[in-house]
Amino acid sequence: MKAPLEQWLSDGLANCGVDARLVESEWSDLCQHDVVTFADANLPPSSLPALAAFSLEFSSQFVFATDELQTAFERAVWDDPKMVELRGIYQNQTQQHLELLGLSDFPRFDPGTETLKSFAARVEAICGFASGQMLMVDRYDRIVLAPTRPQDLTVDDVSKLMALLNHAAPDTAFTVMAEDSSI
Repeated sequence: MKAPLEQWLSDGLANCGVDARLVESEWSDLCQHDVVTFADANLPPSSLPALAAFSLEFSSQFVFATDELQTAFERAVWDDPKMVELRGIYQNQTQQHLELLGLSDFPRFDPGTETLKSFAARVEAICGFASGQMLMVDRYDRIVLAPTRPQDLTVDDVSKLMALLNHAAPDTAFTVMAEDSSI
């Protein structure tokens, strides 16, 4: 028998138009956040913007029953006004950083003339890496920072890679992946 959700979570889900009885939540000790799982594949897409805003109120990971719902939720989070504001602030800081590195004129990603994979290779090349050494494109069309030799990656490398991705492909999702053999 599944444990009932905490009242604040049930109330928040209800405010988003979601039946809390169809949702499970557990604390992830590893990630130090709540993992909220939506088992209902028929969740109305109209509830996703409210769920996105709600997810930003606490440390959480929302997991949906289908890839389509997961992708639509991630897009709703991306489009949330809080995220739009934060991206604007970050864009300004990124532009200043790239100007200091002499990379502010790096050509933007153009999906009409190049693939996401070729764009990722272009970013790697300007940063001094071989294609596929630091970045990959996953099945959700997100660029993933997934170094083949994480021990060789420096803070400056990550800073430059992320600044270029944010500057040259601001509407493209990217994420960081890491492996830890001790886990």
